[in-house]
Amino acid sequence: MEPQFDAVQSLKSIESNYGPQVAREVVQIFISDYPGKIAKLKSAIEQDNFESIRFQAHDIKSGCLSMGLKPMSSICETIERDGMKMSREELQKMADRLETDYTEISRSYGDYLNLKH
Repeated sequence: MEPQFDAVQSLKSIESNYGPQVAREVVQIFISDYPGKIAKLKSAIEQDNFESIRFQAHDIKSGCLSMGLKPMSSICETIERDGMKMSREELQKMADRLETDYTEISRSYGDYLNLKH
């Protein structure tokens, strides 16, 4: 079983490598941009637009990898690699999981930054 993901630890790593201001900016981008990115992915799934599904999954995956968000990047990698073989329902469940992860991670980030600063 995979250990539970620690969003705050991923943020601390960004702070350690790039400084607190960069970490804050990364969090602000994540909080403001990723709901729209996930919505685009969900729309592509609804339209069975596999080219767009792959593109949107890749876009989300890339950003998540750079932020150390392994759960979200792993979901996107699966969608990008196997999406054409999956049913719409399977893809929707994965997109819903991305939304749930986004909500949990952004809450953790916000709590950490508000407590620390």
